[in-house]
Amino acid sequence: MANVIETIDTDTNLPANPDVMDAMLSAFGVLRTDAARTYFVASSGDDNNSGLSVAKPKKTIAAAVSSANGPARFVLGFGGHTIASTILYASGSVFEGLGGGLTTITFTGSSGAAFAPQSPDTRSYYVEFRRFVLSGPGKSTSTTGIDLSSVTSASIQDVVVRLFGTAIKITSSINGGAVFNYLQNVTASVCGTGFYLGPIGSNATKMLGCRANACDIGIDIVDANNTTWIGGQIELCTTGFRVSASQAAFSDANAFIATRFESNTLAWNVTSTNVRDTQILYPMQFAAYTFTDNGSRTTHLGSFIGSQRQISATQSVSGSYAFERSVNGGSETPLVVFRDPVTTAGTPVTVQAETERPAGFFFRGRRGGATYFDVRADGVINGSSSTTAARPSSTGLRPGAQWFDVTLGRPIWWSGSAWVDSSGAPV
Repeated sequence: MANVIETIDTDTNLPANPDVMDAMLSAFGVLRTDAARTYFVASSGDDNNSGLSVAKPKKTIAAAVSSANGPARFVLGFGGHTIASTILYASGSVFEGLGGGLTTITFTGSSGAAFAPQSPDTRSYYVEFRRFVLSGPGKSTSTTGIDLSSVTSASIQDVVVRLFGTAIKITSSINGGAVFNYLQNVTASVCGTGFYLGPIGSNATKMLGCRANACDIGIDIVDANNTTWIGGQIELCTTGFRVSASQAAFSDANAFIATRFESNTLAWNVTSTNVRDTQILYPMQFAAYTFTDNGSRTTHLGSFIGSQRQISATQSVSGSYAFERSVNGGSETPLVVFRDPVTTAGTPVTVQAETERPAGFFFRGRRGGATYFDVRADGVINGSSSTTAARPSSTGLRPGAQWFDVTLGRPIWWSGSAWVDSSGAPV
């Protein structure tokens, strides 16, 4: 490579020297191997070319795939590429752009997928998509960007898919037919559905640093298990993610870890009581906290350790509050526990409530529409009261419990066996 003066082939927009082209591809992380044939595609190429060298690239992706007639590596050069109808890929196919927005693909069809497997009813394996921007005709169309139906061990990395009915579709008619698929730094933008994981065999999908932006539904999980979404962002969607199951044991153990939810109308929606073990761990939420959760098992928020330290949701929430959960704590079971596990000396504050409103309240206790106590912003504690005949039951009372008896006109205390006045005399 030393002392090489490189020229650009004006017919292909690629370096004329194959060695220089290899060095450039390597710099972009695109490696040429002998594991499969490599076809080059350039917007200024010619479909009559062999496509097997940088000097003779194909013009269209469709022509390169047709010539390969099987698994191959397709290197997509600078500039724009157009797909008029679905590219049917074989197992082992690799589609690689140059990254950095240098490779763009536009799907001009009004329906169907830009990329789809040759045999969606049988398993395909080891398909890869890397480093390009794929645009479609609009989010209201019946189109899919990348279809991974019945594909196992696929990889999509550093890809942006925008303006499709569905950006990425992972589903299978075969039980367990779409498993162990991996997505990293994949963005679905302005789509009807960003990422669809559907029945009946879409399992164990891993999604790292992905993003759903301005979609009707960012991620739609339907009868799919063991999806793991780590990091990334779900923003400006009508619904951030949705999980549903047509029957028990479908849509189990899906997790969103350290994900940023920002300005979604509904952050998440777990719509079916058949859904089990959906986990939202360490979420970062901004602007929209509203969510719905009807799952029959536990949705975990925050630090999840074993079977403890969780908020268990069994009911849908309204949009009236910044954060609301309807939960069933069971007999003597706390609904929420805040615990400082450090036993060394110090002055920790376990819970702190703040308000800047002079007439506000720090805490309020209610049942059946009635307020039983509250703590005002000025420090006044408002307790409850009743007539002597309507004093509360002794069940659950501890010695020292206070009540105001309006018949007597003074406070009384529970001694452990009777109500007494300040002198200790029963009243």
